[in-house]
Amino acid sequence: MIAVNVVFSLLHIVQTQLFYDGLAQDMPEITALGSVALMLIFIIILETPRRGLIFGKKFKFHQGFMEIIKRYHGYIFS
Repeated sequence: MIAVNVVFSLLHIVQTQLFYDGLAQDMPEITALGSVALMLIFIIILETPRRGLIFGKKFKFHQGFMEIIKRYHGYIFS
């Protein structure tokens, strides 16, 4: 895994030296922060039945809601 990470890091450096990344200057940083926050919320919802929500206290979400989250969380993450 470390070798794969190093290879793709080097490829990223090569790509940024050869090509102009025009979108990076126009995107506000809050978009990245918002996407991470959304992902963490989904992870907390998915782990709540097994680990608890606050200090291990169990919280029951509606079963239909949990099924939707389990089914579609991959699309939202990507």
